[in-house]
Amino acid sequence: MKTFISFIFILTLLLSLTHAYTYAAEISLSLDRDEISIDDQATLELSVSGNNDISSEPEILNTQNFNIDSAGTSSQISIINGTSSVKKIFNYVLTPRKVGTFTIGPAKVNLGGKVIITNQVKLTVSKSGSGNANSNQQIDPDQQQDPNQNQDSNSAIQNNKNEQRNIFIDTTVNNSNPYLNQSIVYTFRLFSRVQASNVGLSLPDFKGFRKEEIGDPSHPKQYEANVNGMRYLVSELRMALFPTSAGTVIIPAATITADVLVQDPRALRRSMLGQFFGNGIFGGGLAQMKKIQLKSKNLKINVRPLPENNKPNNFSGLVGEFRIEGNIGKTNLKVGESTTLTLRVSGAGNIKEINLDNLPPFEGFKSYDDKPIFENGAKIFKKALVPTREGSLTIPPIVLSYFNPKTGSYQTSQTQAIQLNVLAGDPTDNQEKYLSSENQKNSNNPNNANNNPNNPDNKKEIQILGQDLMPIVRGGALEKSDELTFLEKFFIASIFLISPILYVLALIRKRRLDLIDQDSGLLLRENAYKSFKSQITKINLSEPDFFAQISNILREYLSNKLKLQSKGITHMDIERIFAAYTPATTTTTATVPAQIVSDIKKFLELCESMQYGGLSDIYNNLNKKKELKSHLETLVKNLEKVLK
Repeated sequence: MKTFISFIFILTLLLSLTHAYTYAAEISLSLDRDEISIDDQATLELSVSGNNDISSEPEILNTQNFNIDSAGTSSQISIINGTSSVKKIFNYVLTPRKVGTFTIGPAKVNLGGKVIITNQVKLTVSKSGSGNANSNQQIDPDQQQDPNQNQDSNSAIQNNKNEQRNIFIDTTVNNSNPYLNQSIVYTFRLFSRVQASNVGLSLPDFKGFRKEEIGDPSHPKQYEANVNGMRYLVSELRMALFPTSAGTVIIPAATITADVLVQDPRALRRSMLGQFFGNGIFGGGLAQMKKIQLKSKNLKINVRPLPENNKPNNFSGLVGEFRIEGNIGKTNLKVGESTTLTLRVSGAGNIKEINLDNLPPFEGFKSYDDKPIFENGAKIFKKALVPTREGSLTIPPIVLSYFNPKTGSYQTSQTQAIQLNVLAGDPTDNQEKYLSSENQKNSNNPNNANNNPNNPDNKKEIQILGQDLMPIVRGGALEKSDELTFLEKFFIASIFLISPILYVLALIRKRRLDLIDQDSGLLLRENAYKSFKSQITKINLSEPDFFAQISNILREYLSNKLKLQSKGITHMDIERIFAAYTPATTTTTATVPAQIVSDIKKFLELCESMQYGGLSDIYNNLNKKKELKSHLETLVKNLEKVLK
């Protein structure tokens, strides 16, 4: 009996311990900071430590005052005295909707069927530019302002003395108080000191404006800029906006999402920098990809109406500064002949809205309009003019009215009057000058059509004026050439021999073009190595951005060769890329050796650390750089052999 009771006791104890072990977990909710601005973001971290499976996605409560987006998960495994434990981290990006102090959480986590409740955290959201808010920095206007832009600009960038940011965005307009239909320039700029990938840009819809692109929006302008003593790579988009209604108009904020590479400077300082590809700086925990969302400020535009005083009767809504010029093709012509009047309108403003279709008719002319064209920033109109009477005819000045926002008044520009000398046209029945001299001699012949009473319409009869240059070969003369010469036989034989070869070549070329149509990345893959060798020879070892250049060349080669969607590759992507790599054709069974994959990863990790870790002085000598360049050439050459 005692044995049975002892057995039950031990079994109960084991079950309770097992139950406690199953659900013993450390769960906590934390923020990366306690205070942000309304234009900034905070990162919320949910940490779950233990050996339990999470049955479903955690639920974060009390987030109604924020936009919450998942920023991915990560896991850590540790083994102590033979016992393993797992720590799983859920990351979220919080974007505030209003100002105030808010309590976030708790979070609910389902562990093995049991719901665990976490702690709560508090986050203070302040107005832009106040407190400890991590808002955008103030740009030095001497270095950042476009020289062509007006100094009256709205900027989404705010001064932040407490923190220097690695990536932020800025939206501006060059004039926040324009007139109706006056052109203003909207500029979006992305400032970055870190590598970003999977970038998604969302611009406002510009309701209340007519917009025109400036440049190619698919290829933003890029340049380097110095902001508060820090060097940034800037990507810039610009467009012209034309207000369509008077009053206050708000241009909503632009937003951008991206995955950025975040370096851990403490880990970099602890790392050992002995060898290129040893355990040194390639140790774990140096960097991680972080999903961010950036948001600019709303821009307030006060649109002024156009004044009614002194408005010209022919005013069509043009706002800006314009000039109209006119010229004529020829000034001496005959009735029925045509000449071309060209009107060229140039200047700054809503030039695309200029219309000259309603000009009054020119007296003494018939006119025919051509389609307007744009050329070197000017709008060009062409009219074909046909005089209907002889004499001295005048094309009067053509007046263009517009409103000049600089002077705040209506102005006009006009062409010079153009004088034309029009002669009488030729009689329509005078055709004698088109006859040959022989026909003119026979004009008095009674058999001539001109004197034939049976030809009342006085039409000219067809006459043979001459014979062909080469005589027609007739009869037996042709029989003499029935036998082919040696050259003729050789030519015919060559055609029969060459035709099949040309046909085969045409089939090969067609097959090649079909492959290119089916596989848009074929040419890029085939020329990837050739492009790599061309670029690697142009690298200057003494350039300060050597590591950026050499890593970008490797990224471009991998992107072209492996048909990747993006060139924003980091060292953390390498293993995943080659694990998912499949050959382009079924005849290729290339498997990239693990050593090559490892070397590529280490190479990129080294370059990234040199670019962003502030340790470039250690490798700032030509011998090290030359060795690194040579290693990359060998590495890509070996990879090319496998993938070719």
